[in-house]
Amino acid sequence: LNRQYSLEEYENLRGQLVEKMKKDGEYGEFFPYRFAYNGFNLSLGAFYYDETSESIEKKGGFFEEDPESEKRGIAGDTLPDSGGSDMGKYSGKIILCAKTGKRYSFIPKEIEFYKSKSIPLPCFYPEERNLRRYREIVPFTPRDTQCASCGKTVVTYYPVSWGYANVLCDMCYEERLYSE
Repeated sequence: LNRQYSLEEYENLRGQLVEKMKKDGEYGEFFPYRFAYNGFNLSLGAFYYDETSESIEKKGGFFEEDPESEKRGIAGDTLPDSGGSDMGKYSGKIILCAKTGKRYSFIPKEIEFYKSKSIPLPCFYPEERNLRRYREIVPFTPRDTQCASCGKTVVTYYPVSWGYANVLCDMCYEERLYSE
């Protein structure tokens, strides 16, 4: 890939590659999942898109299995709903995430924190907790809206509930930005 080409050779080769990619339905598309170095569920893509292993596999990708084959432990959805004095008995015990079944545990300092704040022990694996929080603050669901200046249809990721009424298309945004 680091070979030097003359302009004529480059344009000829580029034309051939674009033609082949269009024929294969790859041109203009993002890299296929098969180029990923790890499973979708272990990537940041999982923070943005709620995909199942079946939907990813249909697209040519893969999910990485949890390396722990033994799924023994305390079910996360059976943890007490309120922070009581018996929370200490869960320190160092294997807990199974209520959604994913992944194994996690609590260290004594965590238990102390939850107890001091009267917070129930989380029933989800730490990554699952982060994912849930992240999805609440960063929505990635596109929707069509109208440019507030010219009326052209534009795609925005701001939810209606956020109240952004003055969404602009690229041209109107640049015009407003550089005219002020």
